[in-house]
Amino acid sequence: MKRFALSVAAVIALGAASPPAQAEIAPLAVRAVQVQTADFDLAKQGDVAALLSRIGLAATRACEADASYWPSTVERRAVRTCREEAVARTVTEINAPALTQMYLERRVAESSQIASR
Repeated sequence: MKRFALSVAAVIALGAASPPAQAEIAPLAVRAVQVQTADFDLAKQGDVAALLSRIGLAATRACEADASYWPSTVERRAVRTCREEAVARTVTEINAPALTQMYLERRVAESSQIASR
């Protein structure tokens, strides 16, 4: 039975122009979420897509654990960055060519959508 631990360091980087009240944000929070992989056959596209979705959901849970307490745009950006980095790290750790390919294809598609806005 394979499992990967998705460890997330939620770091909030505050810019120099941030108000002093925001400078006192909670210290670094590290969360680990288990991602079950044994029930997938990575030779099947549907299973690859489902695993990538499961990884994304785990990253969201880990990175957004304290999101309701983060009111500023800077913190929301930090959560998004945390999630993106956690997914990328986990895909790299699993080291399955089909998963990596689908992940990269989705990243390119997301970048194209953002660029066309």
